[in-house]
Amino acid sequence: MKEARHFKIGDEIKISNNYHWAKNATGKISQRPFEIEDEEWIQNYYRDVESLKGIIRFYWIKFDLPHFDADGDGPYSESEIEVEYLELVI
Repeated sequence: MKEARHFKIGDEIKISNNYHWAKNATGKISQRPFEIEDEEWIQNYYRDVESLKGIIRFYWIKFDLPHFDADGDGPYSESEIEVEYLELVI
């Protein structure tokens, strides 16, 4: 498994231009809404999901501006995003 980058709540991030939606969006690592019930969420802001590629970490992001997804649905003000597409904004 590739070493996952670790973020904490409040970290400012940018989403890679290579992601399938919300390209170059900015936002913050945030707690997911409590109405989303899922035991996989660790400390309520990230989760690790098993896949054919191995474990993939997802973080909950609250966008600075809402974005439409790849299907044109939305706009969404927050979502989970794969860690490999997140960059820390310094």
